[in-house]
Amino acid sequence: MRYLKDVPRIKVAGVNTETLYNQIKTHIKTSEYRELNEYWTKILITNTDVITKILNGTYNGYTTLDLTRFLRHHKAIFIEGYPKGKIENTTHLDADVTGLTLWLKDKIYEIKIANAIEIKGS
Repeated sequence: MRYLKDVPRIKVAGVNTETLYNQIKTHIKTSEYRELNEYWTKILITNTDVITKILNGTYNGYTTLDLTRFLRHHKAIFIEGYPKGKIENTTHLDADVTGLTLWLKDKIYEIKIANAIEIKGS
């Protein structure tokens, strides 16, 4: 994969960072979640006005919205923790982004992933 500046780099960090990273690598974990905020909206969605309209309108009883058609990229890079240096020098996962769902009540993006492949850093 070419390392484009605008391809989402999703840091897998938290209490069980190594476990979460390995679950993505072994295809046990097929979704990653991110808060609905301006940063993630710009990273994930091609038309950010769509989110503004959704949030300003009524949900008509929907609990989720499929935003896959608005995906900015169909690839993502998963990084374990907060490494220093260039991505090319860091062991990471390249994965396909297969879908994007917005959980309206919780205001959370669900990023659906598949085909994660570990790339060893130099």
